[in-house]
Amino acid sequence: APSAQTIVESQMRAAVAADPAAALVVANPQPLPKGIPSLRFAREEAQEVAALLSEQAAFVGRVAHLYETEATLSAVDTALPGKRVFHFACHAVFDADEPLNSGLLMAGGEMLTLRAIRDSEALAGTRLAVLSACQTGLTDFRELPDEVIGLPTGFLAAGAAGVVGSLWPVDDRSTALLMTHFYRCVLAGDAPADALRSAQLWLRGVTWGELDAYYSVFLPRMTISSAEEAHEEASLKDPTAAAYVEPYHWAAFTFSGA
Repeated sequence: APSAQTIVESQMRAAVAADPAAALVVANPQPLPKGIPSLRFAREEAQEVAALLSEQAAFVGRVAHLYETEATLSAVDTALPGKRVFHFACHAVFDADEPLNSGLLMAGGEMLTLRAIRDSEALAGTRLAVLSACQTGLTDFRELPDEVIGLPTGFLAAGAAGVVGSLWPVDDRSTALLMTHFYRCVLAGDAPADALRSAQLWLRGVTWGELDAYYSVFLPRMTISSAEEAHEEASLKDPTAAAYVEPYHWAAFTFSGA
């Protein structure tokens, strides 16, 4: 957290999050600027997250989603207000020279900027914002040594009680696995910070053999080609070896707030 005061405010916000519960899931906005690749597993990640939320009584009928060409800046702006949970599976850009110009890339290359998030009241009542995107947790520590500026801080300042962000560009398949496990823990009653830790420990230790079974049971919404590719990859590996033991896969994500 950027300050002790932020923790106090986040704890108070967490106690009075938006009710009735509603969620917005945004994934893999398209088209993207030239040279920025599509996130192959972002939509599948988002569909699984949306399905997990929809299975909860509090969220039934209240989970909105914007995928690919639907994920325009105007559509996201319209859908943001009044949501308890936000999940963004997309690219992000951090501008170290102008941190307030950092943001999440929407369809057509438009940016949902930290400046716009900070100036908006759309996040009032938000319990959890998950920025499943590259470099969302970075801050400018060179030019502003007495302040913390980054997307998580912007979301906290705009009203969110807790924010998940990443510190470096992440692999979209391992991120999809981490995020779906994270939501299962949250929806089972874990505090978000504890849920993130549990998901990271699980991803660090899961074996290729366990993943092969996981793809079959827990990711039924994967496209046929993606499922076949995942199974083929797992079948070629030592089933007892940890698949994502390297910190690159599980250590990027941090939790800010309460």
